[in-house]
Amino acid sequence: PGFWVIHEDNSGSPGKIIGSSGLMPVGETQNPSPILLSQTTKDGQTLYAMIHLDNDDGVFTEGEDKPALDSVGNEPVMTIVSISSDATEPRSVSP
Repeated sequence: PGFWVIHEDNSGSPGKIIGSSGLMPVGETQNPSPILLSQTTKDGQTLYAMIHLDNDDGVFTEGEDKPALDSVGNEPVMTIVSISSDATEPRSVSP
């Protein structure tokens, strides 16, 4: 189990943590809860959504819940998010 943790950009690398999810179970999670951020986002801003592993207490604690690392490159499991004021809500897709 772990957490989605949102980092602000620090010159092209993940920086300060500005939000985290609740505890996510192992495996696939559909429709996760929104993550509240400690600051307002701005058009053109880059954020990093990174998975941090739980230290078995069920609560995200910065410095204790370490980033999950991929097994190939030993790099943090993350995605880069670009904020855009022109973005629209995605339309529903039926299976």
